[in-house]
Amino acid sequence: MDSGIATVTIAVNPVNDAPEVSADPSSQSVQYSDGITTVTISGRDIDSSYLTIGVSSLPEGLSLSEEGCTETGGVVQCRWALDGRVLAGVGAYDMTFTVSDGALESLAHTTLVVGQENAKVAFDDSNLVAVKVAVPSGNSGAFDLVLHVSEALPDLAGDGLAHPGDISRSVVAVSLVPVGPGSTASPTSCTATASGTDYDAVLTLTCSFSNVAVNTYTVQVTVNGAYYHGDGEDALVVYDPSLGFTTGGGWFYWPGTEDPVSGYPGDRTNFGFTMKYGKNGTNVKGSLLLISHMPDGTIYRVKSNALYGLALGVGQESGGVFGWASFSGKATYQEPGWPTPIGNYEFVVYIEDHNEPGTGTDRFWIEVKDKDGKVVGVMSMLREAVNHAVDLDGGNVVAPH
Repeated sequence: MDSGIATVTIAVNPVNDAPEVSADPSSQSVQYSDGITTVTISGRDIDSSYLTIGVSSLPEGLSLSEEGCTETGGVVQCRWALDGRVLAGVGAYDMTFTVSDGALESLAHTTLVVGQENAKVAFDDSNLVAVKVAVPSGNSGAFDLVLHVSEALPDLAGDGLAHPGDISRSVVAVSLVPVGPGSTASPTSCTATASGTDYDAVLTLTCSFSNVAVNTYTVQVTVNGAYYHGDGEDALVVYDPSLGFTTGGGWFYWPGTEDPVSGYPGDRTNFGFTMKYGKNGTNVKGSLLLISHMPDGTIYRVKSNALYGLALGVGQESGGVFGWASFSGKATYQEPGWPTPIGNYEFVVYIEDHNEPGTGTDRFWIEVKDKDGKVVGVMSMLREAVNHAVDLDGGNVVAPH
């Protein structure tokens, strides 16, 4: 035997590589009822002839479908598509895809960030804007307010395709928030009825109130929950004509317009009003005029042209009591640069009468909204009125107390 020759045995064991997996996109944001951007899951394996897939935490409206596999040079490539509508409440949904070659498996992830659909609130034209007390010096009797909730358009679908949701899933809260001193009033009951389909669907709520105290109220509606969000506001007055009238006039510097560096005290704002109920005790008569003067001589102006209601009351303070009043209505509104006033604006005013000039400082507050119900910031003071009414620098207002 040739001692320079040797026999060597080599054992070759097959090695199985786990498949390569990816998901694209890895995340997206979408509203609850809308379609998602298709998620493509890709799998690749160099030593297997087939691949399978599984998925966990899949929202009910989504489905996973196979788009097919190809094999080239012993390498298999497969694609799957995740598609559909989320139909799940607000939250982050992390889905895990498991791709297997029969022996080994790999994972890929995609995350859906689900938001609420936008809702809009409309108030029924038949709603009362002024409710008379059941008896003099008392509170209101029973009355209803009707509102309609629908999906806001355009449908802002986020990363996906827009689809209408189920408006009956809205969670709606209604309350009467007082402008003057007092407590928030809640409905004794609300009944909801859904009608229509798709984007024409409407959730109508009829809310009943009773024993509501005299005041001017913001009818505050909040839509919330896992599927919709939105809000809306309207004005309502509960009034007692037996309490009398309110009138006054004066001036103040509009809050936040002063410039201490230059010594400018602020935009001087003059106002005058008179409000009373007619002989039948139902219709409010009177007027409001407010003019705010800019440094360049231009003005902002609010002038009433229709009145909703008047509420009068008495508040407590350390020195005794003070009279307060709140009233609301429609107005024309004019800003600097506008050639003529524009109508269909709404206002709410709150005043406090702290006795005669020199013995107490009277206070004034106003909020103005445009035809779409949006607050006009330059002619509106901060809420709540009781906390943000401004002291008069001159003049006097009168309210019974």
